[in-house]
Amino acid sequence: MSVVAIILARKNSKGLKNKNIKLLNGKPLIYHSIDILKKSRLINDIIVSSDSKKIRDMAIKRGVKAPFLRPKSLSTDNATSDKALRHCLKFLNKKKLYPKIVVYLQITEPLRKLWMIEKCIKVLKKRKEIDTAFMVKKFYKNLWEKNEKNYIRTTKEK
Repeated sequence: MSVVAIILARKNSKGLKNKNIKLLNGKPLIYHSIDILKKSRLINDIIVSSDSKKIRDMAIKRGVKAPFLRPKSLSTDNATSDKALRHCLKFLNKKKLYPKIVVYLQITEPLRKLWMIEKCIKVLKKRKEIDTAFMVKKFYKNLWEKNEKNYIRTTKEK
């Protein structure tokens, strides 16, 4: 069963310029996702989809595929991940590659563990009646928001 991991890494970010290549714990943010995926024996291919030649070159240097530059129209603030993923899958289909499972990692979530990714893959392989698996974690944090004068707790009491 073919399992392909896709990483979407666009060049610009409205919040933090070049965030996908900023260093986090000594290495570019994108490398955290690439490195965890490379550790899995369940994943057959890793593909980076980007509109940046620099990010594409970094991905190839790290040992994964980046076979195209994503169109600018799929790399804007308004472009959806869904459309970018579909673009990548259409590219694969044109090459007669039809993955049975697609693993999509968001670059901005680098603290995931390998077991989390592999558990999702194993569930999808075992349970044919489902087509999507993802990890979530309940958290109990106090969230605050700033208004004109001060901070207001936005977390609701239980």
